[in-house]
Amino acid sequence: MKHIRIISSIRPNIFISPLFFIPLIIIFYCSCNEDRVIKRESKPEATLQQLQTVYGKSIQRIKTYKAFMEEAENSKLPAIIKLYRALLRSEEIQSQNHLALMQKHDIQPTTIKEEKFIVGSWRQTLKMALSMEEYSVNSVYPTLIKLADCEKCADAAQHFRSMQDAKRKHTELLRYAIKQGKEMPSLTYRVCPCCGYLLTTEETAECPACKKGVGEFYNL
Repeated sequence: MKHIRIISSIRPNIFISPLFFIPLIIIFYCSCNEDRVIKRESKPEATLQQLQTVYGKSIQRIKTYKAFMEEAENSKLPAIIKLYRALLRSEEIQSQNHLALMQKHDIQPTTIKEEKFIVGSWRQTLKMALSMEEYSVNSVYPTLIKLADCEKCADAAQHFRSMQDAKRKHTELLRYAIKQGKEMPSLTYRVCPCCGYLLTTEETAECPACKKGVGEFYNL
């Protein structure tokens, strides 16, 4: 076991904070008072606030995946190394997209606080990575999509849906890696430059998440 300075973003309760309850209250208000929603255009404050949070968590997850990849390298598992390299590149693209959307709305990223974390065995890192991604798919992004729809922030809603689809693919790959273990075959990964969706052997003309042509995907 070794101590690495990365982020505690892998805990299932990473978004359980006072700020995260604000959008939940707004969603409840919108669902119960649709006829009282103000019609005039206004800045989607809660959506943009949570976009800042998601961006910070994405930066933290990049550091997490770097540490997990290092553990796979120490264990001499080339197929797991390739998987983490693909997940890392996907997360980098997603963080860049979060930032671009923030800049479009004149929002600046907040300071990211780092914490100590213990990286376990390569098998433990796979399970922790799966926990992170499942939480994003099942809890974080559904809430963000509802919030963006409630505040009528169309670009953020579409952005969150694409990110959710890309994360769902992450969970599939991680489950496969956990099942195969050391016998996991070496896969070839292609990553969408727009949303970070990962392709392996699928035959498709466009990205399943954002519809980008696969001819523009990066080979990893």
